[in-house]
Amino acid sequence: MSLWQEKVPQLWKTSCVVPVPKISRPSDFNHYRPVALTAHLAKTLERLVLHHLRSLVGPSADPLQFAYRPGIGVEDAVIFLTQRSLSHLERCGTTVRIMFYDFSSAFKTIKPDLLRDKLDRAGVHVSMAPGL
Repeated sequence: MSLWQEKVPQLWKTSCVVPVPKISRPSDFNHYRPVALTAHLAKTLERLVLHHLRSLVGPSADPLQFAYRPGIGVEDAVIFLTQRSLSHLERCGTTVRIMFYDFSSAFKTIKPDLLRDKLDRAGVHVSMAPGL
């Protein structure tokens, strides 16, 4: 019904933030990591939509995108960059500069209208992106 109406119930948009200790004996606020617990139905819908989105957008995804792809992670990105850098350095007189960016909070500032337009151009029907 959520997909059919193209709306996400307000209850599914709320979460309970639980502080999880980073170390065995936390003594400061910085020793906790906030974890947001969301509704099971919301997580189920997210997985269904993600599965469908991957099949639609996957063929046009950048092959050098390492995040949010099944079976691929940070280690793969590091291995790729290391191999690429070492191959380049085998040539005499070359140098390599690598810069890492942390986009861990990037999606907190995402603009839903821009995302909706990009998904539309990728052929994803708006009903598959509830809440946008």
